[in-house]
Amino acid sequence: MGTTRSFYFIKNRNFSKKDITEALNHFKSVKEEFVMQEKLQIYYHEALKWLPVFSEDLAWQAEEMPEEFIERLGKEFCTEVIALSVMDSDVTFLKTYENGMIQKFICADEFIVNEFGFEDYSTKFPVVLDKMGLNPFHVRKIWNPEKYFDEVDLLYDMFGLMETFPVFEEDDESVRGIVKERDIEIIEIY
Repeated sequence: MGTTRSFYFIKNRNFSKKDITEALNHFKSVKEEFVMQEKLQIYYHEALKWLPVFSEDLAWQAEEMPEEFIERLGKEFCTEVIALSVMDSDVTFLKTYENGMIQKFICADEFIVNEFGFEDYSTKFPVVLDKMGLNPFHVRKIWNPEKYFDEVDLLYDMFGLMETFPVFEEDDESVRGIVKERDIEIIEIY
């Protein structure tokens, strides 16, 4: 068994701290729809291209990343959403929200896709990432199941391309270094 974690990001459309806070306050009134009981955090800095969104409940979802939550994030912030997860370090899942649509992709060995029944995920290249502003040449180099022995490496390459960072847990030591270095604010609701 390897790493199993999910990561959520909203595209930063030149949001101000006030924009994020207002959208989160509105989100608070509807968040009871979701399983999530923990606080919801957004790591904000105007220079980040993709803002990490974190909740302890959501971090463990793997291929079950809740589409209703992803869609609600996109609607509340009027922006694109990328959710990435890795399961047992050898399967990477991607869910996107763009123009009112959720799309689902998987990057894994063909045997794993067939053996474990991930047929509802597309094994095709996620062209939607081009529309979201990610460099298609670099995405094509990264999104390749034959390139990676450990899909966690694929995730980190994606985070680099997205110019963002992962949040593994609420008191993540590595995030504290990033927060201090970039003066990132953590905006949260309960």
